[in-house]
Amino acid sequence: MTTPSGILSTALLLLLFPSCSKDTGEDVSCNEVTPALFPAMATVEPAPYLPAFPGSWWAYSDGSMITTGPGYVASPVLSTNWDPNHGVDRCCASGVARLPIYGGLPLYGYLRMRPDAPSTVDGSCCERLLSTTEGDVYHWGGIHYGRTELRTMRTDTTLVLASGATYTACIMVKCVQGIAANYFDIATTYDLTFYAPGVGLVKEVKHVGADTMVRELTDHWIAEH
Repeated sequence: MTTPSGILSTALLLLLFPSCSKDTGEDVSCNEVTPALFPAMATVEPAPYLPAFPGSWWAYSDGSMITTGPGYVASPVLSTNWDPNHGVDRCCASGVARLPIYGGLPLYGYLRMRPDAPSTVDGSCCERLLSTTEGDVYHWGGIHYGRTELRTMRTDTTLVLASGATYTACIMVKCVQGIAANYFDIATTYDLTFYAPGVGLVKEVKHVGADTMVRELTDHWIAEH
């Protein structure tokens, strides 16, 4: 009998391998994700700032939730070549592993695998959510002014939420959507996300012109591991 996680694993493998590999006849090296190959399909546990262990969940002040899958699932480990002049060039599968599911998508460290992304400049098969190195700049898809750019602004932020909960050593990421890199610092439409070690996403601030929308962590559960 096939289990739900087994069905999901099979679906991911069938969906991701053909749709996120672009055969151009060229010998292309994808360098953003460089794991060892996984001949034994190793289980890759989540990283400290996104501890998405199966069975975990996070609830936020706006009523939203982020959940994980019930178990690890087999998934290609994808990477995306990013051309600074044209955006995403192509997607590559560099191995297969058992990954946690976070918010409905496989998670490899801080990289979100996107089964629905086209293998063109319009999408990104591999989206980096954060980096633990201050000053790092990373991108999602798009061409020229259409790309989304993220930057790790701080790695030592202390947050006190409206609930009184205090989190230290937080990473602050700024995400500017659809704006070229040279406009990053003056953008009026952007998101700030804050991640706490051992907890995950604890706060998100959306700036849209003069409007600001905030959601904060109100409750969460990190499953045993």
